[in-house]
Amino acid sequence: MVGPETLAGQVDIADALGAAPGREPAWISFTVPQDRGDEAYFAPLAGLRAGPGTELYLSLVSYHPDKQARGTAEAQAALIDRFLPGDGRPWGICTECVMARAERADVPRLIGLHREILQRLATAG
Repeated sequence: MVGPETLAGQVDIADALGAAPGREPAWISFTVPQDRGDEAYFAPLAGLRAGPGTELYLSLVSYHPDKQARGTAEAQAALIDRFLPGDGRPWGICTECVMARAERADVPRLIGLHREILQRLATAG
């Protein structure tokens, strides 16, 4: 399995879904590998054209948080805020694959990590 080099492909898919006739997507989730903190990865968000009714979620909750450098989620969040279109749209966090790969026993910790990251982002911003 190979992770995405940038968010460009995901932004293209999101834009295509939003431009298709019919109902606007309710939400879109973007993959953010836990070790990515470079501008090039996040820069394609600047071209995102998702409609205002589409909620955006970025996977800042790592399946392996003990292997992630402290402050990674905050650095990634700063890049997301920098590159998302300037409409002031709020965005949320999720795990990669929306917890599809999580073991049942890991779910309570992952939910706790959502809370912890959101609290850190609230105090950082």
